[in-house]
Amino acid sequence: MTADALAELADPSALREWLAAGLDVGCGERVIVGVRAGGRVAIAAAGEQGVTDTACDAPMPIGCLAKLFTAALVMQARAAGRLGLDDPVAERLPSGAGIELRGITLRHLLEHTHGLDDSLLERAPRCEDGRIDARRLVAALAAAPRLAAPGEIYSYSNAGAWLLAAVLETAAGLAYARLLHDELLAPLGVAAGVRCSASGGGEICPAVGGALAVRVRGLLELVGAHAPCDGDAGAGTPLPGWHPLERGCRLGWKVHAPGWLGHQSAWPNASALVRVHPRAGVALAVCSTGPAAAVVAARVLGARLPELAALRVPRLLDVGSAEASAAKRGEGLYRTARYAVSVAAGAGGGLVLRTAARTGGRYRPAARASLCPAEHGVCFTRPALAEFPYVQLVSPCAAGYRFIWNGRFVLPRREDSARRA
Repeated sequence: MTADALAELADPSALREWLAAGLDVGCGERVIVGVRAGGRVAIAAAGEQGVTDTACDAPMPIGCLAKLFTAALVMQARAAGRLGLDDPVAERLPSGAGIELRGITLRHLLEHTHGLDDSLLERAPRCEDGRIDARRLVAALAAAPRLAAPGEIYSYSNAGAWLLAAVLETAAGLAYARLLHDELLAPLGVAAGVRCSASGGGEICPAVGGALAVRVRGLLELVGAHAPCDGDAGAGTPLPGWHPLERGCRLGWKVHAPGWLGHQSAWPNASALVRVHPRAGVALAVCSTGPAAAVVAARVLGARLPELAALRVPRLLDVGSAEASAAKRGEGLYRTARYAVSVAAGAGGGLVLRTAARTGGRYRPAARASLCPAEHGVCFTRPALAEFPYVQLVSPCAAGYRFIWNGRFVLPRREDSARRA
């Protein structure tokens, strides 16, 4: 990227123009976009009154971007010699709290390869002093069968960030919120960008943000200071299968197009996205209470940074093709504590996917869709299902495939236990 291109990215007037041209913001909605490039920072905001400067410094909910804050705290503790990435988690929690976590390291937690199933947990249990209750959290995680052995396969969840926060609290003797302020945000000069809101219940969550809200300028500071550099602790973990934008996970950061790292949140009213290219010195942050942050980034900056919108979509195949027929080896049942998914033969030689969700202690039918085969073993659901817009059978084995992947998490093949459920 040339110096002129970098300068244009961080031109405030140009950013306001791109935001105005690329986005319509509805009543009560707010969108803030920030770019750091070539040593300059530009921030623009859009709301009911159009593109203005008045809302550029407003704290915004960040949702799942909180995982990057947690990862940054862990890496700071590692740099200070207080923690090691290959430390066993069981040895870093209060005595007896982590006995069920044998074989899991801090690196596994950062890269979502711990193999734990947290699909029924909506939040981490807390002690009276506000810290995460490590014993209750581990007991809840141990109540569900593991998805896989530690380090075997990536599956995105919140459990890693919750356990990392418990490790940090145990090591420092301080609550996560205090550590976040004292060790991360205050040194970056963005402590004033954190607030507790009634809607968030007053709790700051190390996985999904909760009451945490941060200025876009603060997000740019964070990604600039804490994104992993090329030499940091290995190449990371690849995804189990296809994703339109993501390639893997590296020390808590999603790996995107070559050179790009980041993360995003799709929570209602807390849609947020960050991307950073450490070598080029480019970072961007988008927070939105309306349109999805990923859509905002593509519309506003996609012409200058085409990698933000460059989707890799597998080509659809004929149902009778050899590659499509290979997917039939994946017929069977796949299950987590929350979801049960069956893949079975349908009319016309195709496959049908049926899902069930756990409510009241039982799996209850939720949805049914035909599977439309595509390249690389990907099958799109028709009609498209919210949690399973596509599936991919991964990790071939003698029985067919060990897992089914939906672009976010895996469900292991557990035919016998799923049949009993």
